[in-house]
Amino acid sequence: MNNKRTEFSKRPTAKVGNNNNSQRVTKIKQYLSSCEDNEADFHSIWLYVNENTKYGVVSYNLANILSKRKEFVKVGRQSVRNPTTGIWGRTTIWRLVE
Repeated sequence: MNNKRTEFSKRPTAKVGNNNNSQRVTKIKQYLSSCEDNEADFHSIWLYVNENTKYGVVSYNLANILSKRKEFVKVGRQSVRNPTTGIWGRTTIWRLVE
């Protein structure tokens, strides 16, 4: 159906909930529920979502999902070392609350 030819009031409604964001939330929940104590660091969540979804996720989008959804709680921060560069950095720890 070509929506340009139909009148605006007669067009079908948009499918709500079938977007990438809801798919990413379910993948994050699936990963955190498989982790020990339902918690993992930001980098491992980011890697899991990028490996197991078609389009992946950008880091700032993942940060928005984790911080704005009530299912996820920031537990704390942890110092980690980047295996490729050897530079130390800090990452956040997130927990699934259900």
